[in-house]
Amino acid sequence: MNRLWPALLLLLTSVVGAQTTTLSTTVPTTPPAALVVQGPLLRAAKLDKAAPLYWRDGRQRFAIGRVLPDGTLNFSLDTALQGRARLGSLADWKASRGRSCDVSALVVEQDAPVQYLGAPEYDAGGKKYYVRAGEVTRNTGGGLTLNFVMFVYAQAPGRMVGTERCDDGVTHYDLTLQPGWNAVEDVQELDTNDQFGPVTLRNARVITAYTGPWVSFELK
Repeated sequence: MNRLWPALLLLLTSVVGAQTTTLSTTVPTTPPAALVVQGPLLRAAKLDKAAPLYWRDGRQRFAIGRVLPDGTLNFSLDTALQGRARLGSLADWKASRGRSCDVSALVVEQDAPVQYLGAPEYDAGGKKYYVRAGEVTRNTGGGLTLNFVMFVYAQAPGRMVGTERCDDGVTHYDLTLQPGWNAVEDVQELDTNDQFGPVTLRNARVITAYTGPWVSFELK
């Protein structure tokens, strides 16, 4: 997470003191097979024309939408795209994190087939950028709060709880997933000494559409 700090500094003049953007989600009556996303983008890159937005799955990447010169992005995920990207499980998620972190206190209470939409990416000016749904705000203590949203697709109900401890930080999980696309709160604090606090993943909710702010970071 420390790689975010230089980009966060660049964003402060745009984010701090700005009016908070209202996040809007559409809650389905049946489990969704598609996700439609749009919203304003705080970005480090200036665009003269629309840039394709990609979802990376290992060495592959799939075009899913566009970043526009007017400072917005939009994309959609459907069943055809989901069929081309890998489908894992919560147990796989824990195992992959366990290769470099201590996951002895992380428990998969109910396993489920899942897909995780990582940070989508785009190219501009010979550089690569990735985007995160959410916003960065200054808190009352002078530090920063990173309020991001993570998108996870589940084919069945699933639950994973507990703590993951890595050399670069701690993540607390309280994930209860339902069939369809789940919007998961991804929250972290950065104090005035440039120290990151634990990441918390919580409050998953099933959606078919998301409208809200995004933040762009240069991919190093």
